[in-house]
Amino acid sequence: MADQDAYKTLKRLLESGSIEDMDEIVSIVGKTKLKTTVGIHYDTFLKRVKKPEDFAIKHIKRLADLIGVDPRIVTNLIFDKMEKKSKRK
Repeated sequence: MADQDAYKTLKRLLESGSIEDMDEIVSIVGKTKLKTTVGIHYDTFLKRVKKPEDFAIKHIKRLADLIGVDPRIVTNLIFDKMEKKSKRK
């Protein structure tokens, strides 16, 4: 039940635009739960959170399906982070 509540909260926050980074998703749901659902090794998952542009499309889709949002919302988070990184350089 707590997992479902976390995903409902996450969905609401993503759809409202309140979440700006993958780290925020992880802090709400937890690394272990997310990596299991997305279907990648724990260490790989941590690397992807730091460099979300390395997520495979299938993993983005699984994450979006889990949360119940359009995959484009998750993809936009990734692109936004990439843009922020490129502006810092």
